[in-house]
Amino acid sequence: MSTTVAYSPTSGTYKQVNLATDFDLTLRVIEYDDAFVAPNKPIQSTVDFEVKRDLVSKQAFSKFMANMLKPSSNFVEGDQDIVELKDQSCRAIDPFLRELHFNKDHHVKDVDLDMVWLVLHTADFFGFSLEPLRDWFDKCFQSNVFWATSLNYARQTLYPTYIFNQAAAFTEATETLVHEGEGHLTESTPFFKASLHLPNLVIQQLNAAKGRVRNILHDGLFDACRSLLDQSCPCKERVFFGYFKKMCDLEVLPFETTFKGTSISDMIWRAGHFDWTPPPDSCDSCRRDYHRLIKLATTKAERYFDGMCLDCMDASKSKTKNGDRHSDYWMHNRLQSWDKGCRVRHGEPSWYFSFMGRKDDQVKMLREFRRVSN
Repeated sequence: MSTTVAYSPTSGTYKQVNLATDFDLTLRVIEYDDAFVAPNKPIQSTVDFEVKRDLVSKQAFSKFMANMLKPSSNFVEGDQDIVELKDQSCRAIDPFLRELHFNKDHHVKDVDLDMVWLVLHTADFFGFSLEPLRDWFDKCFQSNVFWATSLNYARQTLYPTYIFNQAAAFTEATETLVHEGEGHLTESTPFFKASLHLPNLVIQQLNAAKGRVRNILHDGLFDACRSLLDQSCPCKERVFFGYFKKMCDLEVLPFETTFKGTSISDMIWRAGHFDWTPPPDSCDSCRRDYHRLIKLATTKAERYFDGMCLDCMDASKSKTKNGDRHSDYWMHNRLQSWDKGCRVRHGEPSWYFSFMGRKDDQVKMLREFRRVSN
């Protein structure tokens, strides 16, 4: 068993965190004040984590730490009882070390998104495995349910929920983004690192889903009066004009101009204020219930997309070099059970837009299924 030598930092706060009564290694994490420019950054805080060397040097946890802490290695840290990790976040390293030592004494209610991103950045820097923290992140999300309830939080939680494989949270964030996002949908990350971003295909599919919902809403609003074009009554022109005049006044139609910089939810909200009725001398065919037709159109658009499904996304990736490509994914289509075996409930659109394979493969398979079914 080691003992941590009394340490007095020149600045900042200091504390010791004992994670093993029989510890044989001290990881001294030194965090600097980022408000200053290197090399003149003062120390903001120092934490001595008293840990077990064999636990923090597991290959499965971090090859970097395993190579650095291995006794008699090429690194001087291999023979040291106190190893310094400079310019790192004390808060971000804490949950990793606690989980490795089966110490659950950390308060997930105090965790915010900034903290989660620091944890992801730290894991990326040291090559830490995120596997030990999956349960931690699940508890964090359950204790901070507000994370994905707004557009800003949905954009910020896309990558964390994806990389931690938090199915319900990821589905909720993607659904929120499709309905609330304006313009081209993007994620939000505080770090400019390619390794801390979603695969491009995920963003591509999200924008495709938004485009489909937009078209469904547009078609529904136009279908409400489409049949007027085929009528022979003298009042159809007045009714057709009146309907579109009101839609233009509400800035709902035409979509080519009104949809720029506007979300699906905003368009549905505007359409909900439709209060026009045909002139009383219109024929029965023209005096239809336009309010009900518009409500049907907006409801269909609202309910169309349930969010992307991590399980369908995983199933649509090729698992082997040879053999059936993403056969688990196509099983849903054969059974017409779109969320069978998935952790979240969803319909066919979510299954379709969760496809992570080649687009030409998807088109080819769907064409083949239609040919066989006919």
